[in-house]
Amino acid sequence: MEVDVPAPSVGLRVSFSNPTDVVSQIRRVFDVLAYAGNGEVVDPTAKRRFNVEDATKVEELLTGYVRRREMFQRDFGPFEAAVSADDVFRLMRERSAERQ
Repeated sequence: MEVDVPAPSVGLRVSFSNPTDVVSQIRRVFDVLAYAGNGEVVDPTAKRRFNVEDATKVEELLTGYVRRREMFQRDFGPFEAAVSADDVFRLMRERSAERQ
């Protein structure tokens, strides 16, 4: 009996509240994955897939993150903390309510 075993995978979820140096850390993770070979990146925000060895696509992904992070900071103020997504959404709701 042959059993299909799913390919190993890792998920990364990066909050806009992470310190800016998180981009260099993500780049290092992608470098390791590219070195290991045959890694696929799934970007749910842009709804696209690409090979981790495609440095151009990796840079586009990271540039998009930085751009959206800057928009977050502009809308909700400077806030850097390694917190859960629930905490970030709570902060966003609070700051939005303060502006009304």
